[in-house]
Amino acid sequence: MKIDESMLGTEPLEIREEIPADDLGLGEEAGLTIGELSFEGTASKFDRGIRIAGTITGSVNGPCARCLEAFDRELSISFRSDYIDSEYFNESAEAEIGQDELDADVLPEEPIDIADVVREQIVLAEPERQVCSTECKGLCSNCGANLNLGECGCRDEVIDPRWEALKKLKKEL
Repeated sequence: MKIDESMLGTEPLEIREEIPADDLGLGEEAGLTIGELSFEGTASKFDRGIRIAGTITGSVNGPCARCLEAFDRELSISFRSDYIDSEYFNESAEAEIGQDELDADVLPEEPIDIADVVREQIVLAEPERQVCSTECKGLCSNCGANLNLGECGCRDEVIDPRWEALKKLKKEL
């Protein structure tokens, strides 16, 4: 769905849209799969532009970046995006920017595509490296065992290979 300023009246426009994750081009690099996404929200006019607010829901699954185990979790992102008319951005004059304007985008000439807004919000909200849980211990750096399943039995003491000859000499004495 594309939102144009002419579509908006005094009341907020209710939006409910299913967005195919394939259309967003997210997750291919990390091997992630994003399930069917749903957006529920509103688009409304305000004195300087358009405000789109709502919640994105769906699911994410793929390999954990720490332990490589498969995970599946629900995605829920609430957001508000303001698109301010370019006449309020005067590049030549010095002007103080308010806190609410730091998160605003310039209102584009063409209609705003909801799929682009959803993609942007997912990129901003989701971590680059997805993990199965915040408590994930990852893999042992020596043997590669999954530390979430238990201790691997490797010694914590890592010996610099340059000192290995002295260790053998100590055993001989």
